[in-house]
Amino acid sequence: MAEMDGEKARLEAVIAANPEPPALQLHPSLSARYRELFEDLAGSLNALEVRREATSSLRALISEVRMVPDTDAPSGHQLELVG
Repeated sequence: MAEMDGEKARLEAVIAANPEPPALQLHPSLSARYRELFEDLAGSLNALEVRREATSSLRALISEVRMVPDTDAPSGHQLELVG
């Protein structure tokens, strides 16, 4: 029992000596910028001159497609791409 108390004290000292790091702060417009970049990517991948190669490359990245029930989704399920 004394050994466990010693280990507990040691762990508490480690926790006290290493306080939790500050929370990560994200820029307020990060989601809008991400949306813009994603829309640009979607537009680029749909360009006629690269569409076939882009489709092939994206398919190679996907190893599995899962249908997950979701009552809040319009079709009653969501698709998850795994890869």
